Amino acid sequence: MEKLEFPLSQLLGVLAGVLAATLGGLVVVGFFGLSLGVLPLNPGNFPLSFNTALLLLCCGLGVVGQAFRAQQISLITGSIALVLSSLTLLEHLPWIDLGIDSILFELAPQETNPVTAQMALPSILCFLFTGIVLLSRESWIRGWVAVPYRDIMIKSIGGVVIAGAFVSFVFALGKGALGSGDASLVPMTMYNALGQLLLGIGILTLNRFDNSEMSRFPKVTVFTAIISASLVVVFWYGLKEQESQQIKRELALNLDHVKHEFERQIAAQLRALRRMADRWDTRGGTPFLEWQRDAQAYVEDIPGIIAVEWVDAGYFVRWVTPYTGNENVQGMYLGFEPRRREALLKAQSNNELTISHTIELAQGGTGFLVYLPLFSTSVGQSPDRFDGFMLAVYGIAGLLDPITRDVLDDGYIIEVSDRDEVVFGGGQGLAEYWSAPVELALNNLVWNARVTLTERKLEATWSHLSSIVLVIGFFISALLSISYHYFSVSRRQSQHLVQEISSREAFEESLLLTKERLELAAEVSNLGIWEWDLNSGELQWNDNMYAIYEPPPELIEKKLLYSFWRSRLHPADSARAERELALSIQRHESWSSEFRLLMDDRRVKFVRATGALKYDNEGNIVKLVGGNLDITAQRMLENRLRELKDEADAANQSKSEFLANMSHEIRTPMNGILGVAELLGRSSLSSQQQDYLAMIQSSAKSLLSILNDILDLSKIEAGKLELEVQEFDIAEVVGNSVKSFAMIAHKKNIHLAIFVSDTVPPNLMGDVVRLNQILLNLVGNAIKFTERGEVAVSVERTGHEQYAITVSDTGIGIAPDKQALIFSAFSQADNSTTRKYGGTGLGLTIVAQLVKLMGGDVTVVSDLGEGATFRLSLPFEAAHHDWVRAPSALTGLRVLLLSRYELDCRWLKTLAETWGCLVTLSQTNTVVGLENEYLLSELDSSDVFVLDMDTIETDVISFLQTLATRCSVIVMASSNLRLPNENELTQFGVQRSIIKPVKASEFQSALVESVKAETVKTYQVAGESGAGSTVVGTDTSDLVAPMRILVVEDNFVNQCLVEDLLEAEGHSVVLASNGEDAVQSFQSAEFDLILMDMQMPVMDGVEATRTIRALGTPLASSIPIVALTANAFVSDRERCLDAGMNDFLTKPIEADNLIETINRFAPVEQSAKRHPM
Repeated sequence: MEKLEFPLSQLLGVLAGVLAATLGGLVVVGFFGLSLGVLPLNPGNFPLSFNTALLLLCCGLGVVGQAFRAQQISLITGSIALVLSSLTLLEHLPWIDLGIDSILFELAPQETNPVTAQMALPSILCFLFTGIVLLSRESWIRGWVAVPYRDIMIKSIGGVVIAGAFVSFVFALGKGALGSGDASLVPMTMYNALGQLLLGIGILTLNRFDNSEMSRFPKVTVFTAIISASLVVVFWYGLKEQESQQIKRELALNLDHVKHEFERQIAAQLRALRRMADRWDTRGGTPFLEWQRDAQAYVEDIPGIIAVEWVDAGYFVRWVTPYTGNENVQGMYLGFEPRRREALLKAQSNNELTISHTIELAQGGTGFLVYLPLFSTSVGQSPDRFDGFMLAVYGIAGLLDPITRDVLDDGYIIEVSDRDEVVFGGGQGLAEYWSAPVELALNNLVWNARVTLTERKLEATWSHLSSIVLVIGFFISALLSISYHYFSVSRRQSQHLVQEISSREAFEESLLLTKERLELAAEVSNLGIWEWDLNSGELQWNDNMYAIYEPPPELIEKKLLYSFWRSRLHPADSARAERELALSIQRHESWSSEFRLLMDDRRVKFVRATGALKYDNEGNIVKLVGGNLDITAQRMLENRLRELKDEADAANQSKSEFLANMSHEIRTPMNGILGVAELLGRSSLSSQQQDYLAMIQSSAKSLLSILNDILDLSKIEAGKLELEVQEFDIAEVVGNSVKSFAMIAHKKNIHLAIFVSDTVPPNLMGDVVRLNQILLNLVGNAIKFTERGEVAVSVERTGHEQYAITVSDTGIGIAPDKQALIFSAFSQADNSTTRKYGGTGLGLTIVAQLVKLMGGDVTVVSDLGEGATFRLSLPFEAAHHDWVRAPSALTGLRVLLLSRYELDCRWLKTLAETWGCLVTLSQTNTVVGLENEYLLSELDSSDVFVLDMDTIETDVISFLQTLATRCSVIVMASSNLRLPNENELTQFGVQRSIIKPVKASEFQSALVESVKAETVKTYQVAGESGAGSTVVGTDTSDLVAPMRILVVEDNFVNQCLVEDLLEAEGHSVVLASNGEDAVQSFQSAEFDLILMDMQMPVMDGVEATRTIRALGTPLASSIPIVALTANAFVSDRERCLDAGMNDFLTKPIEADNLIETINRFAPVEQSAKRHPM
């Protein structure tokens, strides 16, 4: 997928699109939530109509889609915006009604929420323009409009949208936000304007997403479009506002007319009724017929009066005119209804005309009553006698219909309310903005009336001048922006033309200078430059080409043809060079080749050639241009280097073969020396003879060690030393390596200590043989250069599969300026060291090389007289499983440790706690006696006491006897410390004695013995018998039945040595001097095992093994064959195992290893008899 990188301006466009889509999406979700009954909303809650929100969502998603080059999203959303806004725009024509605004949801009534009513024209135009922009960027539309014009259109539209949205936002904010006022006057609501503003920002940044020509679009053009469009919108809004005010002034005039006419007619009618009541008062009553004539006249002449009644002082209706239709009123008690009774009492008490609030009339319909109290003042009657009421019953519709018809046409809707209850009029009108309230005074009451314009009246009154001005203004704004753009482009092109002329002149000068430089470079580098015209076959060469190809003098003056170049090619290279050249032309690729030239005098030159294609305006290849370089001298040098390398490889191989042969030839007699010495050691010798024998063994082993170091170094330098990965126990490897120096170290009074952190996994994967070799070299060096003190080896985990092994001593130290030398071959810190301590100086060199080969590093920290610390950093993988160290019997065992050495205490405490023991540590720098009360108290609460004998100051025997009565005792001692024998120690209560340093396996075995556990831990001992092998603490030589063994060895001394060793173990031996004799002996007799030498005359051991395995008999396939050879290389071991041997032993022979290996291959049936289960 193509990687998108957005600068800040483009990120702003993406953010604008996301926010616009979010604004629209929230409203769309609200509408659907309302329709599903999920949201407790009503249409009046929404700040946008559904179509407006949908278009805002689509356009926002389109802008985001363009940013991420999701063309399908832009195509879909742009199409929706274009189609929906176009259809909505058509609905603004008076004769078209497509119902687009309510295609999914009904529009909210104008008076309920003008925001969600029909979409305003500015909003429609914004969405229409945005849809055009989104579609104009589609690949199938781009071809219709040139890039510069499309860019002008997009920037102009973006400016117009931003201008319209910004002005609308300001107007909406001034109107109170979110649609307060008329939605058709405010260009768009604040919510909608904010969304349109975000869309405009997104449009302006669209062209940056495809790195088009728009990056050079003048910013002033955008500002011109925004400013001019803003002025157009302001002017449009001013025209609409002016028209709006004119319509509202006309509405106010009609409203005043309604009020005036209503109050005039009501006042006249009430005066007529008062005259009728005055006649009653003056005359002391009115005869019925006369009263009836007057009442009938009022009913007929005054619109709205339904009936005229006389109500007596008891509130009963006595007379009513007209009687028809009012029969049920005759004799009615008017005090039954609160409103009537209230009006009657008020009129009587105030002696004034009183009008009741609207009521449901007994005659039917809604109306009100006019009460005129009657107080008779005629002669002979009681002064101001109350005669009841003159009552006029009005119907509201009959009263107001004639007035509204005369004053208002059908373009207005009037609504009259009494105490917030609509009593007349009402209906579907426009928003409150197009209505006006008025109070209608009815004597003692006030009615509230509101006159509202109908949509038809508004459309008939409204002029389309503002819309025409808006469209024409936007068009003029676009023309102005485009004109300014072309003016800017023209000016920029003029400036560019001037710059281009200047640049061309400078370029021509630079080209001339470059040509001179290239010619000079070609001359200096002897590069021949050529040009080949494919149409004419003519070649153009520089002087170096002539020097390389050496053409005849007569051709130099003529045109060189392709045929001449071909004639110079060596016959063996001609076809290949021409084929490669033809393929490069056919495939339109650069040409690169090396070939030979055959000169006239039969000299051969080597040439490296390259070429590039040149095309004409139609894309046809017309020329090849390239260079030739004479590499004859380089090729001769390469050939010489190759010869030297072959000679070096041969010398290295010879050296390897020499070292292998010398290893074999030296190990063979060395095997005899050490073997005979070991046999002598088993015989009865005097003390002096034993000392002489020890000297012989020590010298022979030293010589063998030197030989091994030389061979290892040779293999490392030759890159032939290979690492073997196998599983091993790091604690056991360290313990075995250090403990092998116990006798030497303790004789020098050097304390040996080991420590393995509990963060180190018990089992790791790596080359345990090489790790053991490294440790032996470092520890041996540390003991050699230390006269007193301590040599310690610790292992810690430093990271994931990273471990640090530290070997520190308190010896003579190394000067800082000499530390770099100690890792060099045959070097020590100084010559005096070599003279005093001896050694070849190869040990640390081999250590450094092995550590590097294992992927680690070695460092040293030291100073003269301060000892030395060697730190190894090595990578090891953890094994896939961890062997269980501790038997269950050790869990909860209480152990008391007493030692004067900190590292010993840490090591033993870590081990014991790992196995689940409860450890009490008592470290002391002084010797301890039985008077130590703290020690005695701790002994009483311990199960096992681990005692370092260096801390005892009293008699050992008495001290141990005292301890035996309290708990089990394990003692640790140096090898030079004289201890009682095992039987005596057992009598003193000592369960086990261990020579320091203490290995983990020894310590665990001692603890198990101390609690008489039944389980015994079998430890993996890496480096002694290979991966997965075990060491059992019992000599198995006396458990194996005698075996018949065929020994194949060509050296007489070695024959005698092996024969004596095996016969001493009770085995019978048959000797063979070469492989051929071995095969014959095997065929003539049965054997339990074969010891096979490798390097022998007639037939070597590898071939003899293959021959025996190929015999096909059951014994030939199963008999164990063990290599016993002086060839010590890994490759030799692999050859033996591949040939069918079962194991591999190297000379000189170590009797214990030989016997142990033979015992492992003892026949099962014999071994079973001696090892009952």
